[in-house]
Amino acid sequence: MRANRALRALVLVTVAAVTSVGCSSEDPPPQVDVPVASAPQVDPGGVAVLRLGQPATVSRRDGDGTVSVDRFEFYTTPVSDGVKRPTTGTFLKLTVTFRGKNGKFFVSPMDFVAVTDDRQAFKQLSGTTFLEGVAAGEIAQGDIGPGETRTGIVIIDAPRAVTQINYAPALGTTIARWTLPQS
Repeated sequence: MRANRALRALVLVTVAAVTSVGCSSEDPPPQVDVPVASAPQVDPGGVAVLRLGQPATVSRRDGDGTVSVDRFEFYTTPVSDGVKRPTTGTFLKLTVTFRGKNGKFFVSPMDFVAVTDDRQAFKQLSGTTFLEGVAAGEIAQGDIGPGETRTGIVIIDAPRAVTQINYAPALGTTIARWTLPQS
């Protein structure tokens, strides 16, 4: 029984992914590790499929950390002064958490992509919040160190048809995906 618990704690599903930006032939590809006990699925492309609040561990050359999408809400009105109404009909507000483990772990709100079942992708760069103003509480871009935690929001101009949130560091290859519950 003790050996089984130790094995369960140590076994990790590792999904390797290469980002198309910022990797040279000397850089190892980023990896995402999810404990087996949390029963993640891995899609045919090697992407970890997670539930809201379930963290993915991301390993990069400069540092390691975890990222999770904790909550989501849709809004039809601007979330802060100076922001126009959403062009898609709604703003998607994500609450995300980053935790640094080793080295410097880079945090960016632009690494999240909202995707619909028909594969339409919506990034923060295409939303009005990026171009016209920053919502109060938006997660700040930058490095965090070991033991540091940064929680904040990401706002994406995206329709209610969004069914998943992809994590694609530097808007490269998706290495983790959170499925949004449908109401």
